[in-house]
Amino acid sequence: MLVLDATKVSFAGSGLGGARLIAVDRVAATELVSFSDDGPHVVFADVPQQRVTLKLVRRLPTGTLDGPEPGDEGALSFETAVGRTDGSRSSVSAQAVVTKVQHGVTREGVEQTISFVAVSSAGATDPVSVTALS
Repeated sequence: MLVLDATKVSFAGSGLGGARLIAVDRVAATELVSFSDDGPHVVFADVPQQRVTLKLVRRLPTGTLDGPEPGDEGALSFETAVGRTDGSRSSVSAQAVVTKVQHGVTREGVEQTISFVAVSSAGATDPVSVTALS
């Protein structure tokens, strides 16, 4: 999921303004593949464990030094819409831990990239919740 127009972004109860994009990625933490003696191709594949990561890229006002640090945990939430209509708005939330905070300079100014790993309340529960706000 790639969100380009995220609004009302917050983490651990603090607002994170200036969001340019939020990416939610899912990757296999464990892959199981099996082959048979009949040929070179996989005959069975499974992903019993996966890692959900989120990346927030935001513009920072000049001189801003605040923000989360690696190891901080809390609820990351934001709102998004497909297009500019209120009818397609959704709220996305996840319990998350900050894994990396990086800064850079672009033509538009200072940019901060915050990386998170989402944490499930129970191993079988998806750590990312999407709720329609129609």
